[in-house]
Amino acid sequence: TRKESSAASDVYKRQHLSISEDEKSEVIVSLHEEDDKLIFKCENTIDSKDLKQENIEQGKSGIGLKNVKKRLDLMYQDKHELTINETDNSYSIQLILDL
Repeated sequence: TRKESSAASDVYKRQHLSISEDEKSEVIVSLHEEDDKLIFKCENTIDSKDLKQENIEQGKSGIGLKNVKKRLDLMYQDKHELTINETDNSYSIQLILDL
């Protein structure tokens, strides 16, 4: 669906992927159905240079994520689970929709 595509494309829009020869970039995307649930996962490495830029631009990010959460609540009220994890070097989401 559109939400899954948006989450995957955000990896590129947010420019978290490293283009440095010193750092290996990685994106892992999966989508499958299990027990009447659609499970979407997306994980990407975070560019350490981007973290410095993010500190400069505090308060300017997160709007897209807020909109996704609102849409999920409207369209899949009590029928979804969104988990977001961020570490020093990676960012991941998991979205589970009840079918």
